Amino acid sequence: MNKKCLGCGVTLQNTNEEAPGYTKSLDMDYCMRCFRLIHYREFLKLPVSYDETKILNCIEKKKGFVFYFVDFLNICKETLDHYHRIKAPKMLVISKSDIIPKSIYLKKVKDWLQQEFGVKEQILFINQTSKQSKKKILEIMENREEKRFYFLGITNAGKSTFLNGLLDMLEEENRHIAVSEMPDTTLDFIEIKLSIGTIYDSQGFSYHYLDTEDALIRLANNKKEIKPVTYQMKENESLILENLIRINSNKKNSITFFGSANLKLQKVYENNIRLKNSYKIVLDVPNNSQLVLKGIGFFYIKQACELTIYGLEKYALEVIPSFMGG
Repeated sequence: MNKKCLGCGVTLQNTNEEAPGYTKSLDMDYCMRCFRLIHYREFLKLPVSYDETKILNCIEKKKGFVFYFVDFLNICKETLDHYHRIKAPKMLVISKSDIIPKSIYLKKVKDWLQQEFGVKEQILFINQTSKQSKKKILEIMENREEKRFYFLGITNAGKSTFLNGLLDMLEEENRHIAVSEMPDTTLDFIEIKLSIGTIYDSQGFSYHYLDTEDALIRLANNKKEIKPVTYQMKENESLILENLIRINSNKKNSITFFGSANLKLQKVYENNIRLKNSYKIVLDVPNNSQLVLKGIGFFYIKQACELTIYGLEKYALEVIPSFMGG
């Protein structure tokens, strides 16, 4: 039987240094990519083969219960469409709930998920570093008839980090799943056998997130409570994010950014031409909307307006009704 890397799940091989799974010796438990990521925090990008249908078919064939992870900043129709495609018994796990501002009631977010996105199953909010969250997942596993548990979710939603904490709590010291801030760290199913059942950590579901330079992805990976920043915009004023994205409202508006405090956001006037020669999208945005920049965060747009967005392809953003009001 082909040996799998304990860090990313890919089959180990010692013939091609440029391909996934390379290791100098097949006696090793980790490929060189995962070994260097775990010990030196070095992330090596590899060509990734991704097949969502294959992942879903495997789960349906082998049966089991699914914990589907999506983080608070990346809730949108596209990420929830992946969830709805899962036919197996499942629950929605909102990861990194510790970054949700304390001023936001979790019940309000839960009601929003049920009403706007049609989530009918149980919704669980977890804190990745909390023992209570891990105990809750274990309690659910112990009370299920299924003994196969699939941890699925949007790429970079934190499921592998959560699983490592779960294994540490269970004193599974010989297992360590590779994790990083970068998408596509896990490359295939990782099987972990426990006394209460078998856990499968899967490659993250890809979605059309803002695929840009690594430095921006790392900056956007927020680990602290979000401190929303509100800008009172005059007509045709713009917000520029990290000198990569420009957002302009055609009328007076209140715009609030939910995202990492590490990201630089600047308000500029109409006569500032920065990024105006970039790719342009014009959107009609209703009252009380969220403009999601996939993989980065979102803007709460209070008043209906016409937004002109520079520097961003249409697939990397989505306008959805907001949980903030209305």
